[in-house]
Amino acid sequence: MHDLQNLTQENMFNHAVQLRNMDVGVSSMEQMAGQMVRYLYKNLTLPDGNSACALVRFFKTHPYQELPEDLQESAQGILKGREIHNATKCLTLVATAGDNSQWNSRKLSVGHKAIPLVDEDSVARIPMISQLISQFGVSVENVIKPDPEIILNLGKRTFNVFYIPEAMNSPYIPAQEEFVIPYQIKSVLGIGGMLLSGNIFTIILFSKIEIPFHVTHLFKWVAMYAKIATNSVEGDKNLFDKSPSPALSGSSNYQSTIANNTISTSNTKLQTSNTKLQTSRFQTINQSKVDISTIDFQNADLKGINLRNANLEGADLRGVNLKGANLEGTDLRGINLQGANLQGVNLQSVNFQGANLQGANLQGANLQGAIMPDGTIYQE
Repeated sequence: MHDLQNLTQENMFNHAVQLRNMDVGVSSMEQMAGQMVRYLYKNLTLPDGNSACALVRFFKTHPYQELPEDLQESAQGILKGREIHNATKCLTLVATAGDNSQWNSRKLSVGHKAIPLVDEDSVARIPMISQLISQFGVSVENVIKPDPEIILNLGKRTFNVFYIPEAMNSPYIPAQEEFVIPYQIKSVLGIGGMLLSGNIFTIILFSKIEIPFHVTHLFKWVAMYAKIATNSVEGDKNLFDKSPSPALSGSSNYQSTIANNTISTSNTKLQTSNTKLQTSRFQTINQSKVDISTIDFQNADLKGINLRNANLEGADLRGVNLKGANLEGTDLRGINLQGANLQGVNLQSVNFQGANLQGANLQGANLQGAIMPDGTIYQE
């Protein structure tokens, strides 16, 4: 636990690594998001050790047609009879933690469960959401109708922040009389951004103390690793516990692309020893999440390959040549990279926890923000 007003870079490194690993062993986005909001609520404190946040919430955009019936009704209630198309993105409450007992269950929470983002005019009438999207550096149009051609460019933003230093009387923070004043909300901080699917996610902290401006910049690590973990879970898990998986039910072309391009290697081990792989087969999957953790790449030549955000956990890459490859955000927990050639490889934000890097050539590699085998975050 750390004092929110006096956070250090080392503190935030530790918190970021904790959030990065919350995709492990979860059965749904809700389960992972719940761990995140509870962790932040508990570990960002006042000087006396009590939580500095009155409320912490995790939201993600999701198509209206894939929401449970109760959330569809919630979205309809906001529009008061206006038609909602099936593909309409709804900013959906996935998890919540807070001082009030009903704030610890998304089902018991009142209001803001599913906010339909119908068009730019309707979003403009919700100041907090409009400002959040704007401060994230994403246009409302791209949130409502994500364009696959620009998703990767927007996804490269690693530090997206929504910051309201003074919540009292702010036009961007609603429910002043019902929430801000009685719960003495001083500042609001949101982190998040655009996922590989084109959806956006955000974690919003409603703080009981003023959050200094310099502290907000330390949250870039939390934003970065929360996004990597969320990308890892989205599409592979249900949105909510015990609900039908939405992964293959989406109608958008982009979701179809993800479904068609994901490589399945369940119960399979591809032997590639002393073989030069054709990188063309991998070039179409740079927007999807790839699980090739069972493949044995020992001594293979993967020069120039793009495995951004792939899962290689437990794979054997002894002696592999990855010179010039892009492995940004890749999960390399427990991987064997003994003697591998990683010269010039983009290893930004890669998770090396428990990996074997003995004898690996890291000359010229980009390790910015990578989680090293001992759990520390690499800093130049």
